[in-house]
This record gives sequence, C-alpha cells and structure tokens, in this order.
Amino acid sequence: MGVIESPERLELGSQLVVDLDGFGPTQRLTYEVTAFEEPVSFTETMISGPLGAWVHQRRIIPGEELVELIEEVNFEPPSGLAGLLLTAPRIEASLTSGFAHRHRRLRELLEAK
Repeated sequence: MGVIESPERLELGSQLVVDLDGFGPTQRLTYEVTAFEEPVSFTETMISGPLGAWVHQRRIIPGEELVELIEEVNFEPPSGLAGLLLTAPRIEASLTSGFAHRHRRLRELLEAK
C-alpha cells in the first residue's frame, strides 16, 4: 500500500488517499475520518474505492502498565468482476497479515523510546 495523501494530524473530516496493490490492478482508495474522540478512538470510512463498504474503528484503552489497541473493521467485498479477485477470505487474510505487521512495527517504535 502506498500513501498518496495524508494529513499532518488526524481530526474529524481528515482524508487519507492510498494506492492498494496485490489484488489485480492498483486501486486508489480514499478514507475519511468520520468519528474522532481524542485520544481514545477514531473511525475511518472509505468514501472512494473498490469495496462495497469499509469502516475501520480504532479504540485505545490505557491501562496501568500497558495500552490496548482494539481495531475493528467492517467491510463488504465489491460486486461484479472485482468481486472475483477481492473476495471476503482474501480481504480477511490481507487484514490479518497487515495488522500483524503494523502491530509489530508499532511495538518496535514504542519500545525504542
């Protein structure tokens, strides 16, 4: 995934534009922050892209010694020919590996400080 446009700071209404590879031709997706409660949660909703729907909510729950990050994604695969490549199982597998990678990197960054 390549970031095309991103805000300096997230806030309600911020937009993020990315190019997504790995599912046939490169797809451009635009997400908008549709809910924002600093510093505990924010939600991105796909406003342009190949999927039928995409809503990604992140919640941050501070503990005494740890911080828990809970991510919830709700999506609908695309219809038509794109739906033959972007099936729900393929999207779920991509999410699983993508989240594992991001969580590892986040942990590395936080532990380095």
